[in-house]
Amino acid sequence: MREFLRAEVELKEQYGSADPGLFSDSDTRFDSVEAFRAAVEDSHRSIEERVKSREEQLEADIRARYAERYGPLEIDIPGGEPPANGTGLPTLAQLHEMSMAQMDALEEKHPGAIDRIIATANVRG
Repeated sequence: MREFLRAEVELKEQYGSADPGLFSDSDTRFDSVEAFRAAVEDSHRSIEERVKSREEQLEADIRARYAERYGPLEIDIPGGEPPANGTGLPTLAQLHEMSMAQMDALEEKHPGAIDRIIATANVRG
């Protein structure tokens, strides 16, 4: 029984997305700690895959609706990091990493964007 209790604590930490129902009465539901571990790992992996698939689906839908209304959502941001400021524009740090050609493309696509990024950074300090 203690083995299962230790395993429960460890597995809850390690596999947070696993079905919580697996953790109740684990010592009577599973023949061994290894079987319990395998069930928790499978549950976690399955749920994570479904969540990831759903997130990708939602993102594709949002991008498609955005593209219908405003055109494609494409900004070349250095380092592959998404904008952290919620505006769809790069942050000041990301702007700093851009080449002049990238900045010109950004300004052509979003007139005044560079001024807004710098002004926002100056206001925030």
